[in-house]
Order: sequence, then C-alpha cells, then structure tokens
Amino acid sequence: MDVSDLVRPGILKRLARSPACHFVVVGILLFLADGVWSRLGATSAARTIVLTGADVRQLRRSFEQQFGRAPNPREETALVDHAIDEEVLYRRALELGLDRGNRVVRQRLVATMRLVADDVAKDDETLYREALRLQLDRTDVVVRRHLVQLVSLLLKRAGAIGPIREADLRRLLERDADRYRRAETITFTQVYLDPARRGARLEADTARILAALRSGRPAEGAGDPFLLGSTFTRRSQAEIRRLVGDRVADWTAQATLGDWLDPVRSTYGVHLLRVDERIPGHLPAVAEVRNQLVAHLLEERGESALREKTAALRAEYAIRVERAGPAASEAPRGTVLPVPRPVRELGD
Repeated sequence: MDVSDLVRPGILKRLARSPACHFVVVGILLFLADGVWSRLGATSAARTIVLTGADVRQLRRSFEQQFGRAPNPREETALVDHAIDEEVLYRRALELGLDRGNRVVRQRLVATMRLVADDVAKDDETLYREALRLQLDRTDVVVRRHLVQLVSLLLKRAGAIGPIREADLRRLLERDADRYRRAETITFTQVYLDPARRGARLEADTARILAALRSGRPAEGAGDPFLLGSTFTRRSQAEIRRLVGDRVADWTAQATLGDWLDPVRSTYGVHLLRVDERIPGHLPAVAEVRNQLVAHLLEERGESALREKTAALRAEYAIRVERAGPAASEAPRGTVLPVPRPVRELGD
C-alpha cells in the first residue's frame, strides 16, 4: 500500500472507528498525563512545608528549657513563625548552592563523621563524601543555621543598596534622638588623700590642704598618688560613678565651676574636688555621628529587605501547621515559625 493511501478520506474514517486505534490513543494520553501529574506532584511536595505536632511540641520544650515556663499562645505562634521562616531561608540557601564548596559545612560534616567513623584512618575527603551520601548536610542543625545566616546576610546586603541621603540621616537622628543624645560631661580636678598613708593625720591634713587650695596658695604635700590620676576630662555621670563612685559623681553634678568642694569620702579615701568644665547634654549634629547613622540606616534597610524577601518566599509554599495536642494553641492559618531539627516536607 502506498503511503499516500493513508491520507485518503476513507482510510481516515475507518481508523477513527477502529477500537484498536482508540485503545492506542487513550494509552498515549494516559501515559502523558501520568508524567505531567508526577511532575506536578513532585513540585507540589517540594513547595510544601509541614510543621507537625511533634515539631511544635519540641519548640515548646525548647522554650520551657530556656525560660522556665511554657510559652503563651502569642509566644507559641511567634516560635512557629520563626521556624517556618528558617526553613524557607534554608531551602533558598540550597537553591543558591550556598552549601557547595562551603568550608564551614565541610568542616562540620567531617567532624561529625569522625565521631562515628568505623575507620579512623579515613581522610577528610572520604568522610565528607560519606556525610553527603548520608544526607547529613540536610539534617545537621549547625549546618542548617549556618546556611540560613549566609542567605540572610545576602538578602540584607541586597536590600541595603541605595543612596545615603542627608535627609535620611537627619530623620533617623531625630526619630532616635534618645539613642544619639550626648550626656552631660564634666571635667574636674581632684586632690586625693590616702587614709592608709595619712593615718591619724588624715583630718588635719585634709583641712590644711583644702584651706590652701581655696586661698590659691601652694598646698605643701598636697595629695597622694591615685591610680586614675588627678584630672578627669569630659566624663559623663555614668563614667564618674563607675570610676570613683556615687558620692564623687553626686558632688560634681551639683558643684559650682571653679570652686573647691568640701571633702568627699569614697571607698578609696578622701577627695578634694574642683569642677573645671561642664558641657550640657545635647543632640549632636549629623556630621558628629555620621558613621553611626549610616551603619544604623543600612542595618534597618537590610532588616526590612530580609522581612520582605522572606515573606515573598513564604508565599511560594503551601504551609501547614498541625496541632500539638489538647494543650497546644493552633497557629493562625498561613503563619508559621525555629525548630532545632529540620521541618518535615510533605510525604516524609
């Protein structure tokens, strides 16, 4: 039969009515549909995150070990959300290949394998390959968190890109004024008298030296050595309290400039004090704290970018949080949060 005969209308009609032809066509369609369905099913499972009841209970136990009490419903929801965010970021790190050729991952897996290796003579490369074969890189908590940190850093850096405008820095300074406000600073001079050196002469020496200082005359034998010196330049009240105690700080806070104060006793001994300069607390100009403002702005931009990107990645997954038992509060649908072990995928 010539090939051209197959295109004749009569032949085509007979084939269309043939049961054998119908069987072949249906078989081909079922085969193609099965392949498509399998691929869709695999894709669906890979894009699904399930937090099981056991996972939620483990989150609860970890919280109790850290804080000595069970989490309340709001705290539990936050725990679940963090766990899912961590899983989403971990999977993103794998998609980017951040685990491949990673020195930290390699060292961790080799160290883990050495603990369980049956042959202590195995070299690092062999142990590393065995760890990959056992998929330890997918279950090790340290590896997972390292990869989450890496991908988080990448997302933050990407979000921090952009011009740094003077207006942005000024708004940040005004918004967080308390963070950047400069405390009052004091410069003062002291004459220190050591009770161990002076002994019974301490009170008489104190009165004699103070009278000489107030009159402007040289004070014979004025002062004993003090570890921190005799001049404190532009120190805040907090620093003065930390260095020489509360009583000295309180006296310098209320002193008149240029006057020698009455003797002040501390745990060190006796102090004769004169305040030489007081600079009131103030909000600095942008130029004075530019470096801190820039770092603060970039950090905020990075955190914002990480939140937005994580939310976008989460939207790509079907997320299910299972109940953890009668005492567990169910997380709101579509929200999820760190677990100390991998979150299970659907079908595990």
